[in-house]
Amino acid sequence: MKQFVQDHLDDDPAQLLLGYLGKVDFDLKFAVQQINARQKVKSKVPSWYKNRNLIFPVSLSIEQASSELTGRYKVGLVSGGKMVDLTGGLGVDSYFLSQKFQTAVYCEQNKDLFDITKHNLKVLSPDKFEFVLGDSMTWFIQQQEVFDLVFIDPARRGEGNRKLYRLEDCEPDIVGQWDGLKSKSKAILVKASPMLDLKLALGSLQDLAKIMVLSVKNEVKEVLLFWSLESVGSSPRIEAVDIRNEASIAFSFTFEEEENSSNKIAEEVGQFLYEPNAAILKAGAFKIFGHRFGLGKIHPNSHFFYRK
Repeated sequence: MKQFVQDHLDDDPAQLLLGYLGKVDFDLKFAVQQINARQKVKSKVPSWYKNRNLIFPVSLSIEQASSELTGRYKVGLVSGGKMVDLTGGLGVDSYFLSQKFQTAVYCEQNKDLFDITKHNLKVLSPDKFEFVLGDSMTWFIQQQEVFDLVFIDPARRGEGNRKLYRLEDCEPDIVGQWDGLKSKSKAILVKASPMLDLKLALGSLQDLAKIMVLSVKNEVKEVLLFWSLESVGSSPRIEAVDIRNEASIAFSFTFEEEENSSNKIAEEVGQFLYEPNAAILKAGAFKIFGHRFGLGKIHPNSHFFYRK
């Protein structure tokens, strides 16, 4: 079956299902599902696409997973002895984050997805992971040790597949569990909706060290909320990061800096016109961007900047 999948990676899955029905001695439907999944994974997690020993779940899990570019960016955020991913899913973030830790724990409550990802993580990182099937928060509360990192990506789909944006509406409810999470963590990284209101998040989760807005090639993909035991009491920073294949471009500020900044309004159009990237605009750097680089605005209600 593996060879069939490799031989038909560029073919139409529907046509394969019709053309080979009753002509092969393996599960054709499963093989075609793998071809369809790999076609989706190719651009999202290219290093996994090349590994013929991996298997993949239905399309929805792939669509909801992080990309390899954002996964690799997270690798540099924190390191230590042991981390846990409380909402493991396809395991993209689990795998990349674990590269800076001695051991890792993958948690997932969906049995089919758990089995597939367990297989993949054992292929990718032998002997690195422990695996927990079931309610991760119930498991976490029972733990006695303190983790160097807790990663959590709350489910953002409600009844009828309705999209959810507020942290309080997602599952698990990290706002209600925040104190418990902090009590057994040295650092917490939360992946939230790109539509999240950043100021509301700061009000909901106490002592955040920073908020990172990640865009990939100028399209906002993720908002990350970071808490660290070492940063308690410090003013939270906002980081807008645009990730490219070659490098990342970051802009860092605080909301206090934004509030205290002002921009000169153009009396006439300058020679150069600038538009901040999507991550900067999502982060809310509407005045500090121009202030820091000596740019004027073409209008108070516009986010276009100029320089003569």
